[in-house]
Amino acid sequence: MSAWSPRDMPELSGRIAVVTGGNVGLGFASVEGLAAHGARVVLACRRVDSGHEAVDRIRSRVPNASVEVLRLDLAEAGSISDFAKAFLANYDRLDILMNNAGVVNHPELVHTPDGHELQMATNHFGHFALTGRLFDRLCNTEDARVVVLSSAATRAGEIRFDDLDWRERTYDRLEAYGDSKLANLHFMVTLQRRFESNGGQALAVAAHRA
Repeated sequence: MSAWSPRDMPELSGRIAVVTGGNVGLGFASVEGLAAHGARVVLACRRVDSGHEAVDRIRSRVPNASVEVLRLDLAEAGSISDFAKAFLANYDRLDILMNNAGVVNHPELVHTPDGHELQMATNHFGHFALTGRLFDRLCNTEDARVVVLSSAATRAGEIRFDDLDWRERTYDRLEAYGDSKLANLHFMVTLQRRFESNGGQALAVAAHRA
């Protein structure tokens, strides 16, 4: 199998994409690649100033890039709701939802304002809620795609449904991260079934993240 590169991406003019955590790392590279091939991209990130700095860097290399920054904190239910409302009010389609943002191996146990362990809350619960709020728009867009960035760290995951928020166990950052990445995979399998039962053409896939 030959190596793939961003040059192999098809023309994406007229397509709308959302990339969470699009200001850094793989998210940044994804926003740049999508924009370079003609997609209009919504860069979703927690710090809007960092998002605008990312857009400036992208436009220095892709002058005609169409990228908008919208604030999204996946650990805050209110932020997810606000993001979805803003997106749905301004875009009538959603071709690509890339659930990329994540907290990786957080050294200490932290609970979000809603009481959930930070890595699971951000990496899975937040993306679950976001996808749910955008579900109808995805179903109504021909050949829409949802991509979640998972990880080989799933091998360290063993989801304890009786203690999702690590209130009874001694916190293990690697296992907590693995739990969240394993949850991502379960989510994509179930989301694909939901798309199929809904009669749409949307596709849910997972990609490896080292």
